[in-house]
Amino acid sequence: RALMNKGIKRFSELAELVDDLHGPVGGPLYRALLAEGQALESHVNMLKANKVFMVTSVSFNDVIYPYVYYAPCSYKYIADMTDEVYNRYPGASFVVFYDKEDDGKFRLSMRTRNKQGPDLAALAVAMFGGGGHKEAAGAKVDELPWDMKQF
Repeated sequence: RALMNKGIKRFSELAELVDDLHGPVGGPLYRALLAEGQALESHVNMLKANKVFMVTSVSFNDVIYPYVYYAPCSYKYIADMTDEVYNRYPGASFVVFYDKEDDGKFRLSMRTRNKQGPDLAALAVAMFGGGGHKEAAGAKVDELPWDMKQF
């Protein structure tokens, strides 16, 4: 927030500020921050381009959760992407982020902000042998678990 108060709104501006304080513009800190910002911006743009999928529904513990969203996302951007998804789709039961790892398996990271959403830790344990907390859980799976449709 302090950086936002200084009028810094883009990673490139932050990178330039850091390099002004710690080295030449275009130096290693600048390049690292710029690359990080570009990767995050790419994920946000994916959401804006509707590269988010909706699962028709998920049934767990005799309850049907109708609005479950899938989105491809690297693990380190999940907090920011959770904000983006819930800003766009506030009625989501929960969100499943996935990332294909080098071993060919998928890393699932589930998040919810819906107080009527499922206990994601219980869901992760029961369905995938994973674990976590009520509002944030995950697992590693061979295949994506639910049919998806792009919208």
